Amino acid sequence: MRKIVIDDIKLNVFNSVLNTISKVTNIEIADILGKCRKSNIVEARRIVCYILREHYRYTWHTIKELMGLRDHTSVIYHCKNHINLTYDKSYQSKYNQIIKELEL
Repeated sequence: MRKIVIDDIKLNVFNSVLNTISKVTNIEIADILGKCRKSNIVEARRIVCYILREHYRYTWHTIKELMGLRDHTSVIYHCKNHINLTYDKSYQSKYNQIIKELEL
């Protein structure tokens, strides 16, 4: 298993994304990074993974390390499910609001 070195810039971007998603969804950061499987918390976790991967081009392994997930396949799963949920108007509305606040 290789060790991922995360620089300050990536960590700052991660914290910014996490804070924005926490604010928009009204979910504590500790809950987003935790193991809870409630749908609204998993939804926030899914958005974090997707934004870091698609907008900031973080590797699967880097996102896994930042999020404290078991392995990189968890990140892949979250990103694929994001794409499957884009038809949900409520989900899409939250996602668009987050993207607007992050100015992406």
